[in-house]
Amino acid sequence: MSEARPLPPLDLSAFSSTATIQPEDLALALWVLSTPIPPSKVVLPPSLLVRRRLARAGLVFAADRRGVEFEIEGELVPASKALGSESVGQTRALEQYVFETSDRMFVMPELESHMPVSPDPYGRRYYWIDGLGVASGHAERECFDHHADQCLFEPIDNVHRWSGAHRSIAVVSATAGGGDESHNRLQIVVLDDGVGIVGSAREKADSLAARGKHATCLSNSAKTDSEIAVNVVSDLVEAVYGDRSVIGARGGHGLSTVAQYAARWNGTMNVISTFAPGRAMHHGRRGRSEQLTHQEFAHEGMQGTLIHLTLDAVHDRPGSRTITRREPASV
Repeated sequence: MSEARPLPPLDLSAFSSTATIQPEDLALALWVLSTPIPPSKVVLPPSLLVRRRLARAGLVFAADRRGVEFEIEGELVPASKALGSESVGQTRALEQYVFETSDRMFVMPELESHMPVSPDPYGRRYYWIDGLGVASGHAERECFDHHADQCLFEPIDNVHRWSGAHRSIAVVSATAGGGDESHNRLQIVVLDDGVGIVGSAREKADSLAARGKHATCLSNSAKTDSEIAVNVVSDLVEAVYGDRSVIGARGGHGLSTVAQYAARWNGTMNVISTFAPGRAMHHGRRGRSEQLTHQEFAHEGMQGTLIHLTLDAVHDRPGSRTITRREPASV
């Protein structure tokens, strides 16, 4: 039997020159991580701005995890050069790295092999988030860092509780804003190649029925697969836990609570999760001022879930473009 041949290169060289993560970036990141046969290489755009956007979206690190080569303007380059800096390892203290740009990234490359750490008495798990400096100088820095901690924990915990993933990655990044309307921003992306939110919900439906509850988001046989996917994801993200039959996670905060944390900090949450082979539903918005919408993506071989969260912290000194560095809090 002949071996499967790699897919053709994934050509992203013509991607639009914007720093804002697009839903298409997220869907491609999930596909690169999960497809059984990855592309032979990823052709990145010449713009460093766009390459770092794709890194924050998880795409660069998903490709690196799969051993995919990178090409820029005809030259093969390592992932570190694609990002315009040395790769950030987890063995050195974060504050030892100095970036010439206002872009900082911290990568957790093999989540499936490491259970989430237990919280300390203050409910914190990931104190290195503080070292990214997004909320430095902010009057409510401790509240911001605590909410950011919870926003990272919830999707990581869901990877281990429900996804059955073989590969999973988290990318936490910080960028500096430049004025009254553009603030320091923390972005969290967690992606896995597991069963997807709908698949996980179906697996839990029987236990829900045994408790005398009805999984309304799954039960309407007249609805299409994509409509059911919208129901399931919307319930988990937006549901008010009252008389609605929502399949929630015990011990976690729930994606609806995480969405509230993001909203508290003028941020957003986007969810992309597969519901059928190669088909995924996106639930979110393209900007803070826009309404929540649904969009379907189709990429052969795509499987799993991606959660994207943003949290903004207002500058204490308007006009500054520098993320203030500070000593990370002790554990």
